[in-house]
Amino acid sequence: MKTTTKIAVANLKENKSRTLLISISIILTTMLLTIITLFAYGVIKESKMNAGMHTGEHFGGFARAGKEVYEKVKIHGEFYDVGRTGSLGEVPLEKADGVLSYADSVARQLGHVEPAEGTFPVKENEIAGQKGFFRAAGLDDPKIGDKISLRYRIGDEAFTSGEFVISGFWEEGERNELTKMYGAYISEAFYENNVPEQEQSYNVVFKVKNDENLNEDEMEEKIKSLATELGIADDRVVINTAYLMWILDPGWETIGVSCAGIILVVLFSVLVIYNIFYIGLIQKIQEYGKLRAIGTTKKQIQKILLKEGMILTGIGAVVGSLLGLLIISFSFSWMMETFYKNELMTEAQHVSLWNLPLMLLAVMISFVTVYLSLLKPMWIAAGISPMEALRYQEDSVKGKGTRNGYSSINVMRLTFSNLTRNKKRTLTTILTMGLSCILFVAIANLGGNMDAEYDARMKVEKGDFHITLDNRGNDKAYPENNINHVQQLNLMGEEWLDRIRKIDGVTKVETRQLVRVLREKVTGEEGEED
Repeated sequence: MKTTTKIAVANLKENKSRTLLISISIILTTMLLTIITLFAYGVIKESKMNAGMHTGEHFGGFARAGKEVYEKVKIHGEFYDVGRTGSLGEVPLEKADGVLSYADSVARQLGHVEPAEGTFPVKENEIAGQKGFFRAAGLDDPKIGDKISLRYRIGDEAFTSGEFVISGFWEEGERNELTKMYGAYISEAFYENNVPEQEQSYNVVFKVKNDENLNEDEMEEKIKSLATELGIADDRVVINTAYLMWILDPGWETIGVSCAGIILVVLFSVLVIYNIFYIGLIQKIQEYGKLRAIGTTKKQIQKILLKEGMILTGIGAVVGSLLGLLIISFSFSWMMETFYKNELMTEAQHVSLWNLPLMLLAVMISFVTVYLSLLKPMWIAAGISPMEALRYQEDSVKGKGTRNGYSSINVMRLTFSNLTRNKKRTLTTILTMGLSCILFVAIANLGGNMDAEYDARMKVEKGDFHITLDNRGNDKAYPENNINHVQQLNLMGEEWLDRIRKIDGVTKVETRQLVRVLREKVTGEEGEED
């Protein structure tokens, strides 16, 4: 073993408290770097793998399209995997709302719409949906093959009744129970035979050729250009942005945020580790001066400090990397599972976060971080002359002047005296602690924003319950449901509000007034409501 290595090891053993602090700093640094890099890797990998499950595999769609548009898109040379899907009508359920939908085989394939049990409806009288849908419709224990009579409404037509046979069941989640919203699918035969061709309106979904040569923005421009070519207005063009972002782009946004996080961690870690080495250096100046006096060169002094840092990094980086892998593996799985359950109502498809190159990258960055932390201490140590070191005292005053003292001494005065003895060291310590607190608050805030409750509050900004009127804008079959008639009933007047306030547990009731407007098209025809 070389002499410089022996001295470095001896220094580490001699000052165990400093060694422990530096080791903890390196472990935490590597752990954070590993967590950040593997989290970014996991998000990108999971999103690419499950993007189709989340949002469907279609690149885009044309909303409120008729059969003519569907046929044009289907035979166009730039489109492939063209399907159609849409909401057929509504079903009044007991204390819940039901929606009847339709999707052809291509749309189901793109959207991963397959029943968890049974089959998709094929015959005209078949239906498949969530069990909650059928329970709310009157079946206590629905089974495949059971018959059920439903009142349903297609478009703006009047309600009618029909008997259906259950062919399959879809998964349902907590959200369905909370919102009292359920859905069911009917067959293509039912759609074609019950909806007049001139009234058939659905969403046409598709993929576009040559996607391997385009990024997200270029694909969006191409879809809009094709829509213009087909005479489809821009407000009817729907881009599946979430899917295109992960499939056609390598996740630059996630990578950018992660790189920013890595830079911050490195910056804070450099300050922390530098501060610890700097304090230790001040305490060992006379020792380094003695080493210079017996013939140790400047480079050898620098090697001693460098080897101290590298020995600790070699141990701390491995421990920190393994801890980071352990923490992110459990937390990432829990986070994704919670997100899927609360937001998407599907099972999370777990991905492995093991990635040796990224873990080695985190270790290498830790070595670079410690090296940057040692640059100035090594430069200072190498510049110490034997004579200066022998007469050096930490609290000595450079130049002429007097040192202020106290007539009496207490703990507080001794503390301030020690802090002002080396102002540079004190300021560096304060800055390091402040930046570390900033990093902690930033990470804690990021974790808090990923809370499901936080996301729910974005949808219902105040209170625990949000009550609105169920009304229509222009219901010709049942005009009494239109907003102008509903408002005349004064259903949510002061008397009703007083009844709400008197309910046990209600502490506050707030109201909000909205104005419904109808946009006119350039031609003067009525457009959509806002």
